[in-house]
Amino acid sequence: MLPPFSLFLGGDNYPDIGGSDNVVTGASNYGKKQSDQVPSAALDAIRVDKNTAGKAKLVVGLSTGVAGSGNLLLKPKFVGNTTNKAGTVSKAEVKVAKIENNVNAENPSFGSAVVREFTATPNHQVVHRAENINAGQVTDRDGLQRVDNIKWISDNQVAENLGLQSGRQLDRWGTQRPAWKNGTLVTDHVLTEPRKFQMVIDQRQLEQMKEAARNNENPAVNLGGWATDTPVTTVSDVRNKLAVPEEWKSGNLYVVELTAKPGTKVREGTVGDMWSTETELRLPGGGHQVEFKDHPATSPENFEVDLESLDKAKTLK
Repeated sequence: MLPPFSLFLGGDNYPDIGGSDNVVTGASNYGKKQSDQVPSAALDAIRVDKNTAGKAKLVVGLSTGVAGSGNLLLKPKFVGNTTNKAGTVSKAEVKVAKIENNVNAENPSFGSAVVREFTATPNHQVVHRAENINAGQVTDRDGLQRVDNIKWISDNQVAENLGLQSGRQLDRWGTQRPAWKNGTLVTDHVLTEPRKFQMVIDQRQLEQMKEAARNNENPAVNLGGWATDTPVTTVSDVRNKLAVPEEWKSGNLYVVELTAKPGTKVREGTVGDMWSTETELRLPGGGHQVEFKDHPATSPENFEVDLESLDKAKTLK
């Protein structure tokens, strides 16, 4: 477990380090005399005294992607190959670091190959490494990794700094846990013919879809964004083959059949393993999955729910 905050330590070899020691307010104590420093709740929380605060900077931790998180880091000022004094790093060391961190075209990762966009067309599918899609799913608008509660907290902090009431008022930039199996390929394509899938739904969705059908409305508006052609007959299939944790779907679960119409944008591949925060278990995955890039909630006209499967849906055991 990493300490809760990150500090860049100043000193004779780091004269150019400055900035904020309080991520929320932007107040800076770096380089200031103790008598000139302003209160900092962030530094108080980690028991940093004024002497240290004059030589340190609170930063965002790359490991967790939340403001004021991470560990104790040193920031070198120079890059060269003629000196070994403190605060320098050789070009050879930089090269090694780039290789180890996969920040190059031959070893793509967060440095060069994060994929978020869907660029496939009806006449051209696009194939990605699963790792690159996963990187895009967890990467926030500032390039850091944030999902779940950390993402929610960060969005609210950004909104507060902008004078907004909630992170929901920001332009949407969704993130999620990585969903694709490492070492496999993920294909983006646009359907050119109708295609049938299965989807796991919960009690709320079932009731809403049945009500919509009774009112001659399209029940597809209540579908989720992920489906499969892997046979799903038990709750074990949901948890293990599809790696759906209880914090996402719980209670009574059902399976409905649906048809995605030509023109629907889909991202398709193999289910990756998933950590369940509810049960603290690693769900293996390995089944087939598609993500609808035209979400049924906003493009229900692209989907047709099999009403017979809806009427006959039984609770999975």
